[in-house]
Amino acid sequence: MFFLQSLFCWVGADNRYRFSLIVAFNFLFFIVFSGIFHTSFILSCFILIISTAALTCTIKRRLNDAKLTKNWLYTPSITFAIIGLVIISFNHQALYWLILLPAALSSILLTYPGRNNTQYNYGYIGPINLSSERSPTNRSQRIEPTLTNQHHLQYTESANSFSYHNSQADQEPSYDEQATTKHSAQDIGELIREKLLNNQNSKYVILGLVAIILIAMITSFILSLTTSTELSTSPSTHDKAIKTNDTQLIVNERTNKITLPDDFSLMTTPFNGLIVHWQADNSNELQLWDITQATGDNSCRSITFNNNDSYRTTRVYVENTNEYIAEFSPLDTKEILKDIAIRSRFSLCGYSFSLKGSQATLGKNSFYAELITQ
Repeated sequence: MFFLQSLFCWVGADNRYRFSLIVAFNFLFFIVFSGIFHTSFILSCFILIISTAALTCTIKRRLNDAKLTKNWLYTPSITFAIIGLVIISFNHQALYWLILLPAALSSILLTYPGRNNTQYNYGYIGPINLSSERSPTNRSQRIEPTLTNQHHLQYTESANSFSYHNSQADQEPSYDEQATTKHSAQDIGELIREKLLNNQNSKYVILGLVAIILIAMITSFILSLTTSTELSTSPSTHDKAIKTNDTQLIVNERTNKITLPDDFSLMTTPFNGLIVHWQADNSNELQLWDITQATGDNSCRSITFNNNDSYRTTRVYVENTNEYIAEFSPLDTKEILKDIAIRSRFSLCGYSFSLKGSQATLGKNSFYAELITQ
């Protein structure tokens, strides 16, 4: 709980390591959770507010640690807030690369060394005593450290106050202090800042950062556009399965074809399943009914005779836009043939067929005549 409170503490100081970790996890928190809740603008705004508040507080504490002016305070946080609002408003993955801009601005603060020679708890010093996580009795103690003769850090835990007091010596260091400062100027962060952010190189650094962000955004946009185009143009898995199965059905052998008086045909599959074939209106549909999925046109799920005998189809599909194919289970072949021979009419897929003269036609075919008499 104390760690969470210290994240939003306005006073105190953060050293470089704690500041870098908070900034990194803060940006990661926004990226992850704004992506998860991208469908909700309100939740995304709430996440942005939390991230901006945590970023602003840690920047303030880093400024206290480096004893810098407050001019830096709002630059990275306001930039992050504006970019975050753009991201959640337009909701495009390529825009997340813009977070590199506030990250770069925040990283500049890492180049400034800390000016407080005091003991930090988990990289933090302030009114929230993180050492109480390990020793609760320490909270009741009154701590009043004094850093140097020039920098006075007053911290009274019981009064919950934290303040800095700079004497005149801060603005006018002695000769010994100037030598010490000159020696400490070898800090790696200050060397980086001197090399990259001087008047000559700063514009190249800015142009390079902008170029990297633009290239990354354009690449992400092209990749996402290509992926969406492929998904829209390629058939779905269901459509591919239908096309594959249709092709397989066309290749399958159909035997014992016979045409009945009302211009429909009977055929059989290699397993003696009955097939009813007829030509009708043009249709763009490939699959009209599939019993394995129980999807499609309900009028195609069974064949119904005038005496109300009904037999389920296993599959009904369309070939060449106007050729309708209805398949039945081999278990129903004999019963369907007998009804075709003795009934007067049947309906299938909304079409009605006359069976007048069907018995005589079937009797002339040895294959069907044998099945009828069994």
